[in-house]
Amino acid sequence: MSFARPEGFTGTGRIGAQTAPPTKRSDVKRTMVRYKVKPEQAAHNEELVRLVYEELRRTAPEDLRYATFVLEDGVSFVHVASIETGDGRNPLADVAAFRAFQEGIGERCDEPPAAVGLREVGSYGFWGGGTGA
Repeated sequence: MSFARPEGFTGTGRIGAQTAPPTKRSDVKRTMVRYKVKPEQAAHNEELVRLVYEELRRTAPEDLRYATFVLEDGVSFVHVASIETGDGRNPLADVAAFRAFQEGIGERCDEPPAAVGLREVGSYGFWGGGTGA
């Protein structure tokens, strides 16, 4: 189900806090990937993810916003990426630790990665721009 969004509407966050309007850039691609690892693979998967972030801190790609979360069950992971390159190229492809993370992902998983595109309705400080970053 989708709801029509009135022209120019930015909405408000909880308790009336103003949210940032969604980006109008057509070259921004936002994706969420969710998967579930085998319980005995959870710690290894987290370590591989941490290595990705260590490399990202060293290389600091400008056109990438990226976050990884583990759900309360300890085995479900969610990755959220905002790719902001003009040509749509994914900067993660240049990260050796990310390529290493992807190797063997199928064997680590009980539920394989499923990617879905995201369309932003609004955000507050989530992407590193504006107040609350």
